[in-house]
Amino acid sequence: MKFTLALLSVLTMCFFSIKNTAAQSVQSRIEGYPIQRISNKSSPLSTQKSSLRNIKSISAKMDSKFSKITPFQVNIHSNSFSKNTNLKSMYTQDHNQRNHLSRRLKYSSLWAFTSLNYLYADLIGLMDVNLLSQYQTGIVNGIEVSPAFLTTAAAYMQIPLSNVFLPHVIKNDKALRWVQIISGTIATLAQGATLFVGEPSPYYILFSAIEIGVTSYITIDAIKWKVGQTKSPKVKGF
Repeated sequence: MKFTLALLSVLTMCFFSIKNTAAQSVQSRIEGYPIQRISNKSSPLSTQKSSLRNIKSISAKMDSKFSKITPFQVNIHSNSFSKNTNLKSMYTQDHNQRNHLSRRLKYSSLWAFTSLNYLYADLIGLMDVNLLSQYQTGIVNGIEVSPAFLTTAAAYMQIPLSNVFLPHVIKNDKALRWVQIISGTIATLAQGATLFVGEPSPYYILFSAIEIGVTSYITIDAIKWKVGQTKSPKVKGF
């Protein structure tokens, strides 16, 4: 009986001690929370301190990010810029090569067109009865068609015929330019002089006008050709 009473007294004391401890902890929490909120609201100095801490932490993070940028990353950006520059220079070189090739093809095509006009003018002249009868006598418009005359005519025809392939054979631009100027000038003057020999027929005047126009264009274009001075094209996206 005494042991039971002693046990009950010990349990009672433990129960009241636990109850008092729990009550004190709850009361301390309830009392501490509003005090903290009031202190935070009522003290602008603490707010400024916290904002300064946030700014410092953000700046520290930014510094750490920028400090992580390596020279390899900088080289990547510089390499990309150099690649764009190289692409632009390659495009410019390709553009200049295309212009160079197109000019040579233009000269070759124009001389081929002029040569065909020369040949067809002579062929149609053989269909003219008045001109054909003069060919049979050996004197055309007061000019004797001798072997020397035919040799001179054959040598002259080498100018337009040879210029069909010379633009593709002559690699030096300056030499090609002077060949076109000299050939175009000779062809223009010679064909213009034939209009004053005898009385030209309408078809001959038509052929002569076309031939003189083409050879004059070749001469003027070659004179305007600035060898070694090429304009770089405007490239989008560079």
